[in-house]
Amino acid sequence: MRNETKYGRKGIISALYEKYAAKTKAYFGACLHNEMVAEDLTQDLFLRLLSIDVLDESTAKGLIFTMAKRMVVDKARQYMHEQSAIRHYHEMSTRTTSFSDNVVDMLSQYEQGGLQSMTRRRAQIYLMYFREGKTASEISGLLHIEKRTVESHIYMSRQIMQRHLHNVV
Repeated sequence: MRNETKYGRKGIISALYEKYAAKTKAYFGACLHNEMVAEDLTQDLFLRLLSIDVLDESTAKGLIFTMAKRMVVDKARQYMHEQSAIRHYHEMSTRTTSFSDNVVDMLSQYEQGGLQSMTRRRAQIYLMYFREGKTASEISGLLHIEKRTVESHIYMSRQIMQRHLHNVV
C-alpha cells in the first residue's frame, strides 16, 4: 500500500483485516464446514500477510483470496493424508494385538523428532503447554518470561511440529 508511512505496516494489515476478515472467514467456513478451523485459517492468513514485504492496496484483495484458496487446498490435502494414515493404522490394528501401544509409540517417536528440531526453550514450552496442560500465563510465571513470548513459542512450536509431522506422514 502506498500510504505505509501514515499508518505503518501493522496498521495496513489491520485495515485489511477489518475489511476482508469476515469475507475470508465465510469463505473458509463454506469450503471446510468448520467454524473453528475457519477462524484459525483466517488468523493464519493475516499473520502470513505480515511477512510480505511489498503489499499494494490494489492487489491486496486478490492476494488475500488467492492465499485463502491455496490454504483450503492445503487443508484438503492434509485431510486426505490424515485419512490415509487412519486407514493405514486401521489395517495395522487388524494385524497386531497391541495397536494402540504401537500407535502411541510411533507418534511419540515422531513428536520426539519434531522436538529435536526446536530450540531447548521452545521444546520446553511445547511440552509444558501440550503435555502438561499448563496455560501460557502459568508457563510465563514458571520461566520468568513475558506471556507474549510464551505465546509466540507455542505458536512457532506448533508450526514446527505440524511441518515435521506432515513430512513424516
